[in-house]
Amino acid sequence: VDEKKLKEQIGVLLAANQAGNEENYQPVLQALYKELLPQAVRNFLPISVDEQIVFIPDGILYNLPFGALIDENDKYFVERST
Repeated sequence: VDEKKLKEQIGVLLAANQAGNEENYQPVLQALYKELLPQAVRNFLPISVDEQIVFIPDGILYNLPFGALIDENDKYFVERST
């Protein structure tokens, strides 16, 4: 994922969150989900909610709430994984 694109997306996400505008950040959370967790990566994720997934953020990713990423079924990542 291009770092410049990530900075822009996370900037939009943070600005929408501060404004309390959920409608603006949901598409960004879905796009980030697809970019950061492509299908090739999702194939290796645990399917049990009891198994933990650990993210080690770097740079701008420190500002990203990974549990809030939204999948293709409009479910938050935290709903499926710990």
